[in-house]
Amino acid sequence: MSNHHTITPLVTPSLTADISTLIPDVKKQLCNRLPISSIVVIEFGKAVGLVMSHHLDSLLGTRYGYDLYCRRNISILMDSSPLILNPDTPLEEAASYAMSREEKKVYDDIVVVGDSQLIGVVTIKELLLALAALQKSKTQELTIALKKVEEYAMKAEAASRSKSAFLANMSHEIRTPMNAIIGMADLLVDSALNSEQKDYAMTIVNSGEMLLQLINDILDLSKIEAGKLTLQPVRFSPAKEMEKVNNLLSFSARGKNLSLLLDIDSSIPEFGIGDPHRLRQILTNLAGNAIKFTKSGHIIIKAELVKDSKIESLEIDNKGVELQTVKIKSGKTTVETVKKETVKKDNPHECKLRFEVHDTGIGISKEEQDKLFKPFSQVDDSLTRGIGGTGLGLAISKQLAEMMGGSIALSSQPGVGSCFYFTITISNPEFKSIDLDINPKNDKQVNCLEEKNSNKIVRNNFSAKILLAEDNPVNRKLAEIMLKKMGHTVVSAENGKVALEKLSDERFDIVLMDVQMPVMDGLSASQAIRGGLGIGGKQIINNPKSIPIIAMTAHAIEGFHKRCIESGMNDYIAKPVRQDTLKKILIKWCEKQ
Repeated sequence: MSNHHTITPLVTPSLTADISTLIPDVKKQLCNRLPISSIVVIEFGKAVGLVMSHHLDSLLGTRYGYDLYCRRNISILMDSSPLILNPDTPLEEAASYAMSREEKKVYDDIVVVGDSQLIGVVTIKELLLALAALQKSKTQELTIALKKVEEYAMKAEAASRSKSAFLANMSHEIRTPMNAIIGMADLLVDSALNSEQKDYAMTIVNSGEMLLQLINDILDLSKIEAGKLTLQPVRFSPAKEMEKVNNLLSFSARGKNLSLLLDIDSSIPEFGIGDPHRLRQILTNLAGNAIKFTKSGHIIIKAELVKDSKIESLEIDNKGVELQTVKIKSGKTTVETVKKETVKKDNPHECKLRFEVHDTGIGISKEEQDKLFKPFSQVDDSLTRGIGGTGLGLAISKQLAEMMGGSIALSSQPGVGSCFYFTITISNPEFKSIDLDINPKNDKQVNCLEEKNSNKIVRNNFSAKILLAEDNPVNRKLAEIMLKKMGHTVVSAENGKVALEKLSDERFDIVLMDVQMPVMDGLSASQAIRGGLGIGGKQIINNPKSIPIIAMTAHAIEGFHKRCIESGMNDYIAKPVRQDTLKKILIKWCEKQ
């Protein structure tokens, strides 16, 4: 430790007196010193006591006291237990020792001894002055450090904003051409092609979708690392989400002659509060990998209630007066009845669900399992590996499971198959009934090979007049073709300003609005539409409050949907836009009209 922060610089040489020195002689030595001074008593070369001048004066100040002590030596009046410190003692520590002494000794000097040799004394005045200077210095250093921290925080925030802006721009710039590639390929697949041409077109579609998934994974990973990814908890059905994943992957499974099964335990709640999108993302990733690495056999997606969950589910009876409380722990179910007025409106109860994805695939050795769940890490990272992938999916799934209050792991045997399993926590669980058996004998199994392809195009039986605001000529052409094939009338505008001019001259049923456009962007144009004024103060012919405005944008960054709604838009489609998605959303808003 630096001497600057110890008592060493404060040490001054001290008066000394042998323990046999008479009191009057000690008094004479102190008379030539300051009003408050000290003398260290020495015996055989060692400090054994301390005499402060003001203590000595108070004892000898009366005739009785002087007569009593004048013929004795100093040992009878010295403090035989003074505060003795090492010269390397820190200032704060020395001050703490000094101030903790009994009141009559609190202002006595401190004896400083090093290597059993007397060095000198430190006065309390000098000690406190040095301590005050040190505290002032520390305060100044702390102030400077806080300013630096603020500067670093501002730089970090600026860097975070810059990264977020970069991600948003990259998402937009990549998705814009991807929209045209996948969209045009979709149209090509639906056209009159021979089998060879259709195969080529489907290859373009599948490759585009793979590239799009890679983009989504990179964006998700970047948001997780930046702490920008947040969950969107809503009331949802775990079983329904599993069925959606089943339907989504059924075509891929059928293409490899694999059985894709659902095994839904009857103990899981019918509804709960959580993020269904992220649950679906994990299941899709795990089941998709299972299909990818399985040549024959089956894949089973399973869900069950974690058996040590503590659950209280509130169910109102037919009379609506009392509620039944269902408690499940360690496989036992009990039912209690409580008065309605004793139950709070908020239901803070939670339960944990376990999901498993079993496959009969190639399996993974224990040595290779260590590579999993790490970004950009794969079991087979050789250049000649037969199955593609970035290694991002499992890393993102791990982060998502942990964000949802759970964890993820696997068990696997090479040549036999694998089981990836994860848990999540949902709140406010709602059960179908109180007759629960968490070890059911008859599980519900659904063979997705019997499911119909969910990507079948929805047929609409209406024709709408649609205003399309899109600055990219290729994407504008793509949207025009899609809409006209659906039987709609389309009027195009290359930016928000032109869209406002069109709305001042014609009446439309729906507005499809790109967001990032020159001259006037989609958010500003939507705000202007809701205000009712077009360009040059013209009135918008449609009712500005009711005409549906649907964002059709390449911005897929989380939170952008909210910005679109706040600007006055009604709904949101992320590019690349698929025909069935566009049809469904048009039907939805035209029916509302």
